Amino acid sequence: MTTAPMANNSTQVQNTNEVNKVYKTNDYSLFKKINGNRVVNKLHLNRLIESIKNKDLTHAVPIVVNKKYEIIDGQHRFDACSTLNKPIYYIVVDGSLKEVQILNQNSKNWKSEDYIEGYCDLNMSEYIWFKDFWKSNKISCEAAGSICLNLTHDKIGNILKSGNLKISNKDEANIRVNYFHQYRKLYDGSYTRLFVNAIIMIEKIDGFSHDRMLQKLIYQSDKLKATTKARSYIAIIEEIYNYRERKENHKRFF
Repeated sequence: MTTAPMANNSTQVQNTNEVNKVYKTNDYSLFKKINGNRVVNKLHLNRLIESIKNKDLTHAVPIVVNKKYEIIDGQHRFDACSTLNKPIYYIVVDGSLKEVQILNQNSKNWKSEDYIEGYCDLNMSEYIWFKDFWKSNKISCEAAGSICLNLTHDKIGNILKSGNLKISNKDEANIRVNYFHQYRKLYDGSYTRLFVNAIIMIEKIDGFSHDRMLQKLIYQSDKLKATTKARSYIAIIEEIYNYRERKENHKRFF
């Protein structure tokens, strides 16, 4: 039984049980990354380093390792402290990758927009270009990512957050977003996640023409209705795309 320090305004002694001992070391080689854990985020690491430089409270938030010295929680704190040649404060518990995943799921997640702003603060040119593209086109961050990278929304978040954004063809991204602006004139839902996903998937089909699709929409836009699945959008778009076309000119999108 350990007696905790008394508060200044209290005369009552608080009795608490010791649960985990906090250890301290400068031997960074003791520790290992756990296989399958998410990669270190450069932005979070840089911010943490600056925070520790300003006021070092790492002793109050020890990293958590298992008996193999695999880091269950605190990879960014470990990297920040080792970068600054500061000691590592840690506790040892039973644990595995499952515990890492639970801790990650329960931690507060940044939005893609937060990461982009942060990377721009670090003067990362690709993110600066992307932010301008996203803001100037007045579309959602995820829609901008899909249009720039020609990928569906489910693949965009991790790329934007990674710090490794690379847009291989910016001219193509500008051409593609212009088509979406033209779709917007004919259909209010053209910037929604599912419609963008549908067009991104269809665009990969050999022979698909945005110009033909836009021409068909002039007369058939009333057929486009919001759906709950990209596949449903694709079925509607296929019908519109083939409207009044000879059978040999029909395109299948499935």
